[in-house]
Amino acid sequence: MPLSGDALRVTVNGDTVYRGTIPSDPLTIALDAFAAQDKLTIELQTDAVTRYPNDPREFGVAIKQLRLGK
Repeated sequence: MPLSGDALRVTVNGDTVYRGTIPSDPLTIALDAFAAQDKLTIELQTDAVTRYPNDPREFGVAIKQLRLGK
């Protein structure tokens, strides 16, 4: 899918845990620093927005998988 930008920022509970280009390979981020917290708020922000007609997704890029592991 063609993108209009390439920046990705991932924040967890307000702290930036990744800032860089959108990776083509899986991105693994350790969440050990947040283990004592009851909730995780994960935010993905990007400037790489692509819109196709009749596509209701707000994010604008395809996310193949988002997985949290313990």
